[in-house]
Amino acid sequence: MDIRGKLEFDINLNDYYVNADAQFTTSHDYILSRILAAEMLSYYLESRIEEIKDIKPRDERSVVSRLFWTENKNFLGELIYALYGVNAFNQGKADFKLIADELERLFQY
Repeated sequence: MDIRGKLEFDINLNDYYVNADAQFTTSHDYILSRILAAEMLSYYLESRIEEIKDIKPRDERSVVSRLFWTENKNFLGELIYALYGVNAFNQGKADFKLIADELERLFQY
């Protein structure tokens, strides 16, 4: 209530009425609830931190292909030469060795 510039903050935060009923609460329920809440919050935050740590940026080298080269190695070489010959990668700027290394990694050869 504001009376002529004087603010009155009379907020009763006493928990006496809740704690007065012996069938409803004990003398240390509030303290125990604060401790348990702090432990639960701590556990939650620690688990979220661990989840965030496990999320790693996508590394192209770690991609596992489900394709395996099962044909003759000469055929893979011919495929690499064909793709290199038509400038299929990086607008024709990829060199032969880069294409060969990437396809061998992709096909797990």
